[in-house]
Amino acid sequence: MSTVSSLKIYLRLLGYVRPHVGLFLISIAGFVVFASGQPMLAGVLKYFVDGLVDPDKAVLRGIPLLDGLDLMQAVPLMIIAIALWQGTGSFFGNYFLSRVSLGLIHDLRLALFDKLLRLPNTWFDNHNSGRLVSRITFDVTMVTGAVTSAIKVVIREGLTVIFLFGFLLWMNWAGPRISAGPGLLILFMILPCF
Repeated sequence: MSTVSSLKIYLRLLGYVRPHVGLFLISIAGFVVFASGQPMLAGVLKYFVDGLVDPDKAVLRGIPLLDGLDLMQAVPLMIIAIALWQGTGSFFGNYFLSRVSLGLIHDLRLALFDKLLRLPNTWFDNHNSGRLVSRITFDVTMVTGAVTSAIKVVIREGLTVIFLFGFLLWMNWAGPRISAGPGLLILFMILPCF
């Protein structure tokens, strides 16, 4: 199957998401929250390493609830806060994407059953009933699972890369520019795989 036809099928399946777009947007927001925690964790690690190198910088200033804490007190609290932040985002992202997935399964089964009801009787004489039941129960679930899993990976991991790249640009704008050349080369090498 060519990439173009696979993309058409995938976009056709995404058309079934329209009735569930509200839940889908909540799940994307959850994945944004999850992905935003990665640069936070990188910032905590930078603060930790900077504090080990220069202990005078190891006291937090101007951060509510952490103001005046030293390195050994602040880092564990910040890591726990980031874990809670990411856990909340992951929960909302996965929960609402699962709700969308169940809605897609329901909609696809109804559409398939409606199509089966319109077929002529001779078609049913030539096809195995077990295969029909398998298509309605198992195949629909597998297709929907593949679609939602792909969406989850692309959105969550893609946003994580974008947020981390933004953090790199914020920390040192020259470093990511140097690595952009090899990164684009790798991207063009793996793009035909999809």
